[in-house]
This record gives sequence, C-alpha cells and structure tokens, in this order.
Amino acid sequence: MDMNTKYRLILLSIFALFLVIPSIVIGEQEVEGYVEGEWTADESPYYVLGTVTIPYGKELYIHPGVDILFDNHYSIEVEGTLIANGGYEDDERIQFEGEGASWDGIYFRRQGDGESSIRNCDLINVRVGISCDRNSPQIIGCSIDARNVCISCVQAAPLIVDNTLITTGENASLDIYGISLRYESHPRIESNKLIRAYSSGNGSATGILVDDSEPLI
Repeated sequence: MDMNTKYRLILLSIFALFLVIPSIVIGEQEVEGYVEGEWTADESPYYVLGTVTIPYGKELYIHPGVDILFDNHYSIEVEGTLIANGGYEDDERIQFEGEGASWDGIYFRRQGDGESSIRNCDLINVRVGISCDRNSPQIIGCSIDARNVCISCVQAAPLIVDNTLITTGENASLDIYGISLRYESHPRIESNKLIRAYSSGNGSATGILVDDSEPLI
C-alpha cells in the first residue's frame, strides 16, 4: 500500500469518528428555578433564563473564574447558603453581569440558614446589587456597579469590607445609595471605596444611608 493510500485511509477514519461520536459541548449552562451543588469554571458561562432560588437547607458553591450572565430582570434568591468566593487574579474573579437589560441582584432572604459568603466578585449592570433581609452574609473584595443600590440591609449585620461601590441612577426620579441601612441594621463596614454616587435627574444620591441603624464603621 503506497503512502497516498494510507494517508487517505487515515483521513477517512478520522472523518468516520466525527460521524459516530456525538458532539461534546464544553461550557455554557442554562439555569433557572431551584439550584444547588456547584458551578464550575469548566462549565462556565451560566446563562440565567429565570429567577434562580437556592432552597432552604441547600447550598450553591460557585468556583473561581465562573461567569454568570442574565438576559433579563432576574435575580438570585438565597434561602439556603451561597458561597461565591473568587480568586485575587482577574481571571479568577466571579462575574455576575446583565446582558442588555440590568438584572435584579442577589437577595439574601430572612430564612437563610447558612453562613453565606461573596468574595472577589464583580456585579455588573445590576439594579440592586446585594440585598440582606434579616440575613448577614460576608461581602468582601467585590466590585458592584448598580443602578439603584449597591448593598441594601434590613435588620441585618453583614460584614462589608474592601468593596468598590459604583452607583449611577438610570431613572431621573430614582434615589440611589452606595449602602442603605434600615430598620436596626448593624453591619461592620471597613475600607470600602465609593467611586461615584449621582442621580441622572431629580432623585437624591447618598453614599451611606443610615435609618434607625447603628453600623460599625
């Protein structure tokens, strides 16, 4: 058998393998509804097609380097535990981003049963970045670019340390806040940077709103 014939047989064999072996999709997961378990960089990005809920008693662990993309006004509702701890390098950070329309943020509900943590994450094009409703996660080393409020606390005492908070009002009558503390919230706030806080119209702009609360700053 001459070399040309061998070469043609090898090519035909490779082509036959592609016909009989199903395609393998690397990455790109679509998520909505109840979730738990792990989100990994190998399966990133994760496309959120509806509001995501971590049920009571369950945990979602998001690995460094994961990208989560929202195509509409959806949120992540935390009734259980969320661990989203990115790394220190740019490609190790965890990124949450609204594509086109802003998304509605991460909402820690009062019945949350675990010690949630968000570290070294980027929240981009979000309406209210992180809401703590009688739930006190650790929020450390994050960059939050919000349209209304970066971090909102109601009867909560989260740890808020070393974050970059960017607020830009998208609605002319909307009041915007870097951090909003209401109804007996007692967070510990250290070394945060407020890049800018302004409203595009008649709404007010406040760096840290303290209403019936006693933060440790």
